[in-house]
Amino acid sequence: MILRLYLAVMACVLLAGCSVNFQPYTRGPSADSIEDFADEMADERPELQAFRLAITEAALAGDIDAITALMHPDLSASVSPEQLTPLRDLVLAVPITRVDMITYRWHQQVRVDQPDQTTLWLEYILVRDGAPLLHLNIAAEQTGEGQPYLFRTFRWQEFEVAYWEDPEELTRLHYVMIALAILSPFLILQSLIKILTTPRLAGRWAWLLAIFVTIPTIQFVWSTGAFQVLAPSLNGDGGNYTFQIIRFILTGTEISKGGDYHSWVITTGFPLGALLFHIRWFTGQLKRKDDDALRMEGAADTDARV
Repeated sequence: MILRLYLAVMACVLLAGCSVNFQPYTRGPSADSIEDFADEMADERPELQAFRLAITEAALAGDIDAITALMHPDLSASVSPEQLTPLRDLVLAVPITRVDMITYRWHQQVRVDQPDQTTLWLEYILVRDGAPLLHLNIAAEQTGEGQPYLFRTFRWQEFEVAYWEDPEELTRLHYVMIALAILSPFLILQSLIKILTTPRLAGRWAWLLAIFVTIPTIQFVWSTGAFQVLAPSLNGDGGNYTFQIIRFILTGTEISKGGDYHSWVITTGFPLGALLFHIRWFTGQLKRKDDDALRMEGAADTDARV
């Protein structure tokens, strides 16, 4: 009884550290599609549209003061003019030719004893010819219907093209990831075909689960060459720890891109389960069901139909 309880607890712990990804390819929304979505919301929330257009027009005009005038008093009191001088200098040196919105989200909080509060999150890419892009990250709040939107956060940084465009030259790590991204789904698919077509294979359902196990699972940023191990991993933040033992990628490899100004990301892993199956296959160590086991299964099926 104690052993069964222990095994059940360990199984729950293992399941808690697992995740499954069903999307082999994900392409984030483009700046044009985000702009179209914001325009569709104009009739429902015209004040959001007016606030957004005011920022866009001020950015195209290079009028940083018009943007910062929308700051909440609490924020403007903490931002010194010297902090905004580099941004003004950059805009004056190379004018902005295009403004792309890459994030547009809003949330309304309905409160009983106080005015409703609406929070708007915006991210902009300010395009300048022949110069690094400028990235604006804004969170604005409206407290009460009819009140103006004011910045609660306002951050900016130069955004190098190298963060999201393809690298000029591929490194050895790029080629290793390409090979692994091809090998992993190939072995998984080949194992799946063999498992489903092999007669009298013992533990068929266990093998079907095992071949999708990839350890370790790695995420690779194509533009910068940065990578991290997703599983197994243990992360701690503020005393809260999360662990990831196994990450199932059903297709073996996932390719994703967050948007126009994001790099392609490859998520793949070493196909440990599929490799183990192939080793046992080629060495003849896979067990087959004997005739007695097949007769018992057939009898059980007959009883179930009756």
